[in-house]
Amino acid sequence: MQRFTARACFVGDHHAEGCFMVVLAEQDADDDSDGERLVLQLVDGRDAEDRRQGLDVYSVRTRGGGRHHNGVAAWAVEGSVLTVRLKQKACLVLEVEEGFEIELAPVMAQVEQISDAIARIVDG
Repeated sequence: MQRFTARACFVGDHHAEGCFMVVLAEQDADDDSDGERLVLQLVDGRDAEDRRQGLDVYSVRTRGGGRHHNGVAAWAVEGSVLTVRLKQKACLVLEVEEGFEIELAPVMAQVEQISDAIARIVDG
């Protein structure tokens, strides 16, 4: 399980990428370090053709730049900890064992927003 503390968080529409996303990062975007991050992203404007091609899913990205579609097996927020368990193929693609355990204490003011956004992205 990849563990880190989220010190930065973004939840909302990212117009440049045309998607709705949740970004939990160990470091602020202004910090040049290679801190851990988890990005869950749902592309806007999906249509019937996208669904036929299986593209009506979300993606999971990490700091390493890997991306996998529809890779979350389960997720839960308990107290100040978000656990995201990944499907086996997602673990291989993203080079992560089991998934993520993210301490949300620094961004606790946004926990409800984070939970609602993950539900929107992952659970549809």
